[in-house]
Amino acid sequence: HADAENSLLHLAVTLSGSRVLHSKRIQAHANTTLRRPKRQEPTEVLERQEPGDVYLSSSTLMRHAPQFFDTDYSTRVIAIHARILYTSADIEHFRRVRTRDSWER
Repeated sequence: HADAENSLLHLAVTLSGSRVLHSKRIQAHANTTLRRPKRQEPTEVLERQEPGDVYLSSSTLMRHAPQFFDTDYSTRVIAIHARILYTSADIEHFRRVRTRDSWER
């Protein structure tokens, strides 16, 4: 999935337990320019999140999914997720100015 516009800047901190963040990204190779080669396909990236791990992303603009494991109370996942609180007018502005090409990568 991709998040709503309030996750244009998304910070997550894992406090307890573990999970895996799956995301689809285009990986830059060494010695490449900022321009993306044509027809380069996103690849799935899996990143295990353990207590103390932090990630900062633009979850609105990338496909991602958290994977959780069977657990009990003592090994439960506790994580803090921080997003920006935008006004309704801000959200409407984002929706007006985005392009299909920029939003669906």
